[in-house]
Amino acid sequence: MVFGSTFGSDSASDNAFSNYTFLGQQFGKCGNKNGEFQFPHDIKLDLKNSLIFIADYYNKRIQIFDLKSKIYKYSFNVPKNPLAICFTDKNYENLYISCKDQNIYKYSININNNKFKKLDDCTIEIGDLVNGLAMDFENHHLYVTCEKEGTVKVISTNNNNNNNGNNKQEITSNSTSNDSTIGVDSTTITSPRTSNATNNSTNDSHTNNSTTTITSPRNSSSTSTTSIISPRRSLSALLSPLLSPRGTKSNNNNNNNNNNSLSSDGLTTLLHTISLKGMFPIGITLDTINKLIFVSDSGHHNIQVFHLETFEHLKSISKEGKLEGYLKSPHGIDFNPKNRSLIVCDKENNRIQIFNSENGELISCHEHSGCASDGEFHEPRYCAIDYLNSNSTEIYVTEFGKNHRVIAFKPIKL
Repeated sequence: MVFGSTFGSDSASDNAFSNYTFLGQQFGKCGNKNGEFQFPHDIKLDLKNSLIFIADYYNKRIQIFDLKSKIYKYSFNVPKNPLAICFTDKNYENLYISCKDQNIYKYSININNNKFKKLDDCTIEIGDLVNGLAMDFENHHLYVTCEKEGTVKVISTNNNNNNNGNNKQEITSNSTSNDSTIGVDSTTITSPRTSNATNNSTNDSHTNNSTTTITSPRNSSSTSTTSIISPRRSLSALLSPLLSPRGTKSNNNNNNNNNNSLSSDGLTTLLHTISLKGMFPIGITLDTINKLIFVSDSGHHNIQVFHLETFEHLKSISKEGKLEGYLKSPHGIDFNPKNRSLIVCDKENNRIQIFNSENGELISCHEHSGCASDGEFHEPRYCAIDYLNSNSTEIYVTEFGKNHRVIAFKPIKL
């Protein structure tokens, strides 16, 4: 189903939201008191308990607000500046938090008793800055964007809350075990206005502990065809060796055994590494129904789409630019399962854009939040959508720039 306008359209009749106005509400300001922020980062919604979780970066804490009233409720401190957060289960009982020290911490959440406990035995050492976390609840797979390495790591977790070990779990790069290269020599370039993008990529078989590499068109020997919704972009100038988190060369030996365990008790394992050679992954979100991974590539100003099970690169959405439908340093992204739309924080363009995740067409573009005072966005960093809202879909946006606030806005029909 195609929604609204395509790239660069100025016609209100083409816009699916042309009959809507946007009412916004902001909360928070710069400070270190409860309910105040110093550079709010990632944001996630607990739709079961109607709560908002926000990573308060410089205050080194997670703040929790009521989803309906937007009133501050709780907070708890974390070891270092928090970057990304995600829930580990459908019951919202545990939370993963990535921090500036390049670790991912797991916290148990007891809202009724206002208790938040760090589970030391579940700490995962990534060795890279993690700006994006996403969880596949059904398969207990954690998806991690690694900024410097330029990869997405797929980690298997068993969500065992009764583990009483004291093991730290370290991830090391596994760059060449069962490598599968997806070439882009023969690439079908689809116009941004094309409503149906086709995917002719051949499906490569993948096994655990393998690495998917997106290679430069000049260096690939593969003849697979990849349909994308963006101009052809050569990555050869940006290719760099994939290094392990500790700066040593990656292990080039094929490993088909079970030595990929990240802890002595085998509770956490590295399943796969998607190598985005020359790319700059930030945000990540999943469409588990249609088996898709969406990754915001801030370096190439687009959204990369992969298959959730084969890790095959399927397409790219958008390209660099200032017109509506184009992106400049996209950061946080979220997926709306109700209509399969993709919400994107278009950071450098100071706006929120919503795309059709199926064909990449623009649904709507929002430079104004609808707030009574200073309604323009300033460096929107992360976003989350309340798609279960009975009145209207509500989108939450953190601003990392001068405002140090969170904006909630939703379309109200005229």
